[in-house]
Amino acid sequence: MAKILTLFKTRPGIPEPAFRDYWANDYTAAVLALTTLRSSIRRIVHNHGMPLRIREDAELPVPDWAGIAETWLDSDDAARAFMAETGSAAWGARHREVFEDIVHYPCREVEIWNSGVERPSVKMLAFFNPSAAMTREQSQRYWNVEHVAVGGRLMNPRQYAPRYVQNHVWLDHHSADPRLDFAGCPELWFNSPAAAVALFTEPGDENREKLAEDEAVFSDRASTLMMVTDEVVVHG
Repeated sequence: MAKILTLFKTRPGIPEPAFRDYWANDYTAAVLALTTLRSSIRRIVHNHGMPLRIREDAELPVPDWAGIAETWLDSDDAARAFMAETGSAAWGARHREVFEDIVHYPCREVEIWNSGVERPSVKMLAFFNPSAAMTREQSQRYWNVEHVAVGGRLMNPRQYAPRYVQNHVWLDHHSADPRLDFAGCPELWFNSPAAAVALFTEPGDENREKLAEDEAVFSDRASTLMMVTDEVVVHG
């Protein structure tokens, strides 16, 4: 299956309950009403931003983004059609009263480990750009191989996060805004908010610093957008 991550920015003054209700009901109904795609959409998950700070070693806020959708479709062609439909000016105008911006990222999902958890209590997602020294493809490879090994040695993350997924943005897909032309998005699942905080505190300052140094090898940490979220399945 193909997977699309989508960042949603609400318009100023939209309260969170109104955003959640519109996103889950009106917006999702509009997506599922797309006649050319309805049978291709397998699952939709909404991740809502939570006011939980889990990394004291970095300033990685997402002040303007309210949520992240995960949409699974049955093929890459269906994913391209989905982005064309929901990325059009007409679609944006239709939902302009609530959403100021909607940005899609078609991804290849790479599961690094999974201890069998069915759904997380808390999930962390962090979109990153490649470092200046690497192409997108080089960045994704380093992240997938070397960085996983470094993180395993420094943090022992499996004891805190029972599932870790890497979302690799398609190499031929680029965002109109170069600041948002991300290469990938790690997805860490936690059993509790306390476990999410513990991952980035219990290993100690020295190991956190080494992890940040390795992150800087393949990613531009200054432009990383990190969000701690809940997860709500809205379709499938």
